[in-house]
Amino acid sequence: MERLRTVLARQYPGVTFYALPVDVVTQILNFGLSAPIDIQIVGPHIYANRALAETMLNQVRDVPGAVDARIQQPFNYPDLTVDVDRTRAATRQVKHLYEAQAATYKTTVLAAFNEVEDRLSDLRILEQESAAERLAVADAQHSLDLSNQRYKGGVTSYLEVLTVENTLLQNQRTLTDLETRRYAASVGLVRALGGGWDVSQLPK
Repeated sequence: MERLRTVLARQYPGVTFYALPVDVVTQILNFGLSAPIDIQIVGPHIYANRALAETMLNQVRDVPGAVDARIQQPFNYPDLTVDVDRTRAATRQVKHLYEAQAATYKTTVLAAFNEVEDRLSDLRILEQESAAERLAVADAQHSLDLSNQRYKGGVTSYLEVLTVENTLLQNQRTLTDLETRRYAASVGLVRALGGGWDVSQLPK
């Protein structure tokens, strides 16, 4: 160990080397410290504390039998000083907040436009389907009237009347469903536009 201390000090000047106790008994006797003798200096002035520690270190090194004497706490560790321009930082923060709010507003507006377009498209398609279904209801009603006349004239059986009447009911049910969906789409359009519509302006 003595030879190792000499070789390391010669090959690496300015670097501190020391050996810690490896056996459990010595570690227990040292109360968990890195050396059997531990001198602590406490004071309000860090540079004065450091100067005193270096003076005591030189004196301890002159004590016969003392090895691996060192200052445990490093003093020349790197530090970083950050000088913040608070006015500029506050300005950039306000700018970022404004940009974030503007982006949120833009996203909201685009989503509203998309929803309005969807509701208008739904209304247009439902109106076309309702118009076609109204024609189907009118045709089914006309067929039912003819079947009733044919039945009353004894030309056909009542089964034909029931069949045509069932077709009419199905067409009427489909028309009612389309009208319900059209009203729901109208409500969705009003909501997408932010409200403010009068009931008289809704499609009838």
